[in-house]
Order: sequence, then C-alpha cells, then structure tokens
Amino acid sequence: MSKKIYLFSLVLLALAFTACSETEETGKYDNWQARNEAFIDSIANAHANTATRGQLDSIHMIAYPGVPIYFKKKTPVGDGVIQNIIPRATDEVTVYYKGSYIIWGNTGGYVDKQDNFIGEAFDGSFTEANPSIDFSRTANLTINGLVTGLSEVLQRRKIGERLEVYVPWKYGYGSSDYTPKGSSITILGYSTLVFDIQMLKVRKIITYYHLEFIKIKVPLF
Repeated sequence: MSKKIYLFSLVLLALAFTACSETEETGKYDNWQARNEAFIDSIANAHANTATRGQLDSIHMIAYPGVPIYFKKKTPVGDGVIQNIIPRATDEVTVYYKGSYIIWGNTGGYVDKQDNFIGEAFDGSFTEANPSIDFSRTANLTINGLVTGLSEVLQRRKIGERLEVYVPWKYGYGSSDYTPKGSSITILGYSTLVFDIQMLKVRKIITYYHLEFIKIKVPLF
C-alpha cells in the first residue's frame, strides 16, 4: 500500500512540474510586441537624460525616422587598440559577438553587476558575459549581410571598438518569425535584438565587373 501511495505521489509531482513548465513557456512570449517596444522605450528614456545620455549614442534612419537605433561602448577584450578604420557595407569583419533578445518575465532585460545585458542568446561566438581572448571562437561576418540596425551601426564605428547595440524590431527581423541559417532557435516577430560585438579586423571585399561592348550596325534611312 505504501509503495502505491509513494508512486502516486511521484506521478502527481511530475505532473505538477510539467504544468509549471507549460505555464512558463506559454507566458514567455505573452504580449511580445508590447514588451519589446517597452524595452526600447526604456533605452530611449535613458538616452533622454541630457546629463549622461545613459552612456548611449544613437543613429536615425530615413526608413523609420522616429525609431532610433541605440548603442553604447563597452570595454574591449584584448589590447584595446582602436584602429582608424571604419568598415564599409561590402567588407567582411572578424568579430566576437553575441546576439540576444529580452527574456521571459522582464520587460527591461537583466543586467549584471558589470552592467552587461543578460538576455536569451540566439546566436554568436560566445555565450558568457565577456568573450575570452581565443581567436578560434571568432566569427567572420559580411556587413551588408547583417540585420539593418547592426549593419548601420558598424559602418559608423572603428575596428577594435566593442559595442552593445539595441536593434528595434523594425531594423531587425521585422514582424515575422525568423530562424537563422544553421540555428534551431526561431526568433519571434517583433523581437528587439541586443548585440554585444567587438570588431577585430576587416577584410576588404572587391568586386570586379567586366563590361563588354557590342557593335551594332544601324541602317541609315
């Protein structure tokens, strides 16, 4: 009899854990668009402080002039040397990077004691708060192959800088769900993206065009 009661208790406990897990997963993306826009609003409010600007900078694009892309400088990993080189759209950059989005139950994202954003990582060459100096864990990215918000910021910054970039959904993957190539994680539409990225070096990609002129005989009238 005692064995039956014990087993029945275990079944109830397992069901309880399952129910909790399902409830958490269901609520994880509730009010997703509103929560993501509220997160960007919180960044905008910090930037509105004229005394400090929240240590943030911003760029404004013609496509959505009322929706800035915010970013801030972080302490670089390594020797900290900033090169006077700004990548162009067609260039390939070697980077440390981590892409994240805001996590369940928190409209403003989490930050640790070092003010590092703690979200749910969906892509990157590292997952911890800071990348280690390990060049086997870098990634090579073509600037114009990135989401618009990140691409536009990188084309205005120098090699060696480390940035935290806050990309509103309109400059990210838009309103539709998106699964990055080679990833098992689907990013929901309306997701604000947060990138921790340090550009280490750049490789210029040169495209050559071959023009061929053809002689055409035109009859005279």
